[in-house]
Amino acid sequence: MLPTTLTTKPHRPIRTLLSFVLLTFALSWGLWFALWKLFVAPPLALVTLGAWAPTIAALFITVRTEGWAGARALLGRVLRWRVAPGWYVAAALGPLGVALVTVLLASLLDAPLPSLVETAARFGLGAERAPLFFALLPVIFLVTFVSGGPLAEELGWRGFAQTRLQMWLRPTTAGLVVGAVWALWHLPLFMIAPAATAGLPLVAYLPLVTALGGVFGWFYARTGESVLLTMMLHAGVNLVLGALGLLGTSPQLGVFALLLWGLVGLGVWLEFRCGPKSGVFGRT
Repeated sequence: MLPTTLTTKPHRPIRTLLSFVLLTFALSWGLWFALWKLFVAPPLALVTLGAWAPTIAALFITVRTEGWAGARALLGRVLRWRVAPGWYVAAALGPLGVALVTVLLASLLDAPLPSLVETAARFGLGAERAPLFFALLPVIFLVTFVSGGPLAEELGWRGFAQTRLQMWLRPTTAGLVVGAVWALWHLPLFMIAPAATAGLPLVAYLPLVTALGGVFGWFYARTGESVLLTMMLHAGVNLVLGALGLLGTSPQLGVFALLLWGLVGLGVWLEFRCGPKSGVFGRT
């Protein structure tokens, strides 16, 4: 099990985690249900305000239990950028690579392949300007990073909850626990803002997000508990599932889920077989 880097021993850690979950759900769900009552179709910009609840809850509880020094230590995880370069490549391009492998494997099942023209059209580019889409990818990634989940959520789910669960559980297992809670937290969005869940069906979304929690948990631990890197990974996943819509068909989504759970299994195997100091892209 990888040691966490908490500056002080958490006070009543189980109670603290439960308080974090309850406060996060109360803040987000309270806002989302209020928007559901006020609007026929709530503006997505208002809906995404609820994504900040995990970070707000984490900072509030940390100040209450560990003081401002604990809050500064928590925020410091966002600034942990001294990580081996390979991890940056994995965070930025890993989800896109997995998605492309998914599309190619799904093509063997005669699933329709998304064309460049169709993908570029999602961003207002006509057929004659479709190649410009590749130049826009860094911009799309940056917008995905700062809007919605990546910037708003990761300090809470990974920086706070994952770090504390790693006191008892191995990183991937802790990540799966966080992932299950994270998946259930999104439930109101299926009613009020399906676009915020990439339009995926509930039966696919819950196991996908749970598996992502396992992958993110493993990744977070291997990058020295860098919230910044998990924000980048989160943005890459959102780019694939939402912005680019590469997994819009059932066969592609099924293959993606299998690959994702395969990565979870690999993370568990590495933790038990290779030990906590093993690394794939270099030491942090």
